[in-house]
Amino acid sequence: MRLYSVIILSFAVLSNNCFAQTQVCILDEIFVWTTQDSIHTQLILHNNTDAPINGVVKQSINCSDGEPFEKIGPNDFKIVPNQTITVELSGTVLKPKLWWPESPYLHQVQTQISVGDKDFILDSRKLGFRTFEVRGSHFYLNGKPYYLRALSQIPPGRVYDSNGNKAPEVWNDEAFVKKFFAKMKELNINAGRIGDNELWVKYADEMGILNVAGSYSGAGERDIKVMEHNKKQFTPIIKKLRNHTSTAIYTLANEIKWENNASFLPLAEYNYVFAKQLDPTRPLIGNAGFGGGKASDIEDIHDYRGWYGNVITSVDDFDGGFYHIGQGTNKPITFTECVGAYTGLSGGFLMSSNKSLSGALRTVGDGAEFAADSLWYQAVITKEMMEAMRRARGMENRICGAFPFSDYWFWDVPNRDFRAKPAVDTLKITYSPVLLSLHCWSRHAFAGEIIKGTIYIVNDDVMFGDIKDATVTVSLIQNEKVLVAKDFHIDYVEYYGTARLPLELRVPANVDAGCAKLLLKLNKPTANCNANEVELFIAPKSWVLVNEKNVFALYDPSGKTELLLKNMGINFRHISRFDSLDVNIPLVVGMNGVDKALISDSENFWRFVEKGGRVLVLEQHPGPTESLLMLPEDTALVEYSELFVNVERQLLSHDLRHRDFFLWNNISQNSNDCFPVKFSFDIKPAALEHSAIIANCGHHLQYPVVMEYFKGDGSVIFSQLECISRANSDPVAAKVLTNLLEYLASNEHSFAPQVGWEVRFADFNSENGIFAAPLKQGISINSHNYGRVSYKSYDLPDGRRVIGEQKLVRMGYIAPVKLDKTGKGFFFLTPPKEAKTFTITVKNPVEIPLWFLLYLNDRQVGEKIIIKPETTIEVGPWPIPSSHGEAMKITLEVPIDVEALGSEAQGMSKEGEKRKVIQELVFTKMNFAK
Repeated sequence: MRLYSVIILSFAVLSNNCFAQTQVCILDEIFVWTTQDSIHTQLILHNNTDAPINGVVKQSINCSDGEPFEKIGPNDFKIVPNQTITVELSGTVLKPKLWWPESPYLHQVQTQISVGDKDFILDSRKLGFRTFEVRGSHFYLNGKPYYLRALSQIPPGRVYDSNGNKAPEVWNDEAFVKKFFAKMKELNINAGRIGDNELWVKYADEMGILNVAGSYSGAGERDIKVMEHNKKQFTPIIKKLRNHTSTAIYTLANEIKWENNASFLPLAEYNYVFAKQLDPTRPLIGNAGFGGGKASDIEDIHDYRGWYGNVITSVDDFDGGFYHIGQGTNKPITFTECVGAYTGLSGGFLMSSNKSLSGALRTVGDGAEFAADSLWYQAVITKEMMEAMRRARGMENRICGAFPFSDYWFWDVPNRDFRAKPAVDTLKITYSPVLLSLHCWSRHAFAGEIIKGTIYIVNDDVMFGDIKDATVTVSLIQNEKVLVAKDFHIDYVEYYGTARLPLELRVPANVDAGCAKLLLKLNKPTANCNANEVELFIAPKSWVLVNEKNVFALYDPSGKTELLLKNMGINFRHISRFDSLDVNIPLVVGMNGVDKALISDSENFWRFVEKGGRVLVLEQHPGPTESLLMLPEDTALVEYSELFVNVERQLLSHDLRHRDFFLWNNISQNSNDCFPVKFSFDIKPAALEHSAIIANCGHHLQYPVVMEYFKGDGSVIFSQLECISRANSDPVAAKVLTNLLEYLASNEHSFAPQVGWEVRFADFNSENGIFAAPLKQGISINSHNYGRVSYKSYDLPDGRRVIGEQKLVRMGYIAPVKLDKTGKGFFFLTPPKEAKTFTITVKNPVEIPLWFLLYLNDRQVGEKIIIKPETTIEVGPWPIPSSHGEAMKITLEVPIDVEALGSEAQGMSKEGEKRKVIQELVFTKMNFAK
């Protein structure tokens, strides 16, 4: 309990100084709270003398300009010797100007205590009049349902200097704090997880940002001590923050799994009651993220769909039954953590191993524009998640706020400054008080086709009120030129209501192939509404033509592929047998075309390949068909739907960007089927001895999507890209199909990618696809790993380390298939044509010597190579086995730091956290010479 001593001095100000003489002690923190029309103050006073004390408490309230507003009291009190009493002041039926985040009006409140002829200013602070409530399934501010357009990390949790070291001292720079809050207001943010830093809370009060604060301990814990620890954390925070106007919600714990200990929930219920006694005026989140609404006023969820798991289109679930009134706990729902997609100092995704690396590769792959693609996807997922929640929210839905948890800033610590990442502009739009949002999962269109969707007008503009008689203009824009525009009329949208309008807009005949956008603008100047836009890809039909000189043989029992190829103007000859195929005419096996007839004639099929024939086997869906019998050894088909396909070799992406392999047109009437791939390949490491991976997908890019199997003088390209069912209406899918056909007809079929004279490991452009199956190849990107693996850089990987074959254990985490004291990693590449020798640069980052062995084409080269502690050296040169531009296999064998790995696959290695650096080599680059 905190103790304040009051000495009777005329108009002194309370401080924590020690006084030689005391008469009245104030026990605990003063508690002052307001409503929309009242103010209440509670003091706990103690007489520590031998005589009774008589006194008065009174309060004066002034407007922000200093004009008197109200006087409360005086209230008399009498304390007998050694007695403790509670003194209360209340002013009711007031008519103050209310405090809103949109209009953060503060009054000056001064509380004074008097004993005899001596006066003492007990408390002086700025306060706003407002109320926070949970009514039924919604959060209310000042008696109105209110949606929290929030940000999770305020103060920003990941501020780093140029060396990757945390630099939280900028949090205490007032100019920095004020500038950051000004940016928040510009972004239409009205709430955040701010904490109890006095400077930040001061500006939250003054500039209007609702504060969600408390204890955030507990993730992964099993011991009941965590509940007492949380209580010790949130108790002083509540006492400190309850007198601040912006304090809106308290959090009492974070990500505790109730099932980890039978005592957790009863202790949480006790903490809930205890916290309510400290401050009954604010709602509580009993257990952020994992509480399920128990021991809580609000059901809080941490949701990272489209990053750690699930896919972006699943955001439509927010409008599903679980979130509706009357479902589940029926309490309001907040998402105080969501989005993820953490980008770092370079703009690229943070490359911490396990789930961050896994999510990065899954969502944007390993293209040459990794940083730009990372920033693009961060903006995409922020936009889709925030807009989906706001489209869903309303009086029939329990969602009442979202708090993206991501890295949205480039920090300039020396200059106490920051720059916004592209996702910040997205926040400004998606957090517009009146939101215009287009719900449409078909964003690719040919010229002449109709784009369909639903326009949402979401009205959260509490200062404006109801929207009446307005229009929305939707414009299709390409190359800064408006191709077509259309107006849609809105009759009425009440505050906290949503209007829906069907959209149909035809793409003109004269368009270029490439990016375009739909721009939505509300024609109501007095409403606070930012224009919104949706990125499209449009193209004329002529863009997907195949070279008319190319002729293909087609085996297509169902006729679906044949019909598509006819519509696309592709030359082909239908075949039904394989005994007389011409190796000069490439063969296409249509979608689900691997049937009994093909299997029965497989001997002729493979003879055709061995003689130099080229085959493209289009997507096969496993089931009662015989498609699995055609797969190469050590390869299987698995059902795995994914929205993004990563291209390892540019042959598929001619005239396309890496990101165009994301989110193809929806082809389902009942669900969101936007998946470029539904069935992928599962391979064993041995499959890489005879197969080249051209495209892949999934966490850690674990599943090949397009792979070329080499046999004899020919090869078979197995593609699981969903082109046939989409190419008629999706120009990207059609272009990918034509690119596959062009590659099939070309003479550029190589087993391993040809590299440049220098290969920088973990630089995706330089690596050029030589690590297309990293889990199977046993060589991982070296990176910052929750403090366990750190080489003085935060988000920029500095090479690769050998980890041995890995498996995916959960949500992007990996674990060794077999944990040995030594491990091997391998890769294939084709050296530059004139290269004669090569070297490898290796770094030993630790204080003990480390060794490695090198194998060329599975034959050991020399003896163990010892790398001295804390050194980086270039090792070699070694002769290249062939000088004719042929592929070669390189295998590296190293000692594995088994002790440091520990439970690394689960991300919870205590021993690893203590040691900081895993005692393993880092391979940084490979150089070739003539």
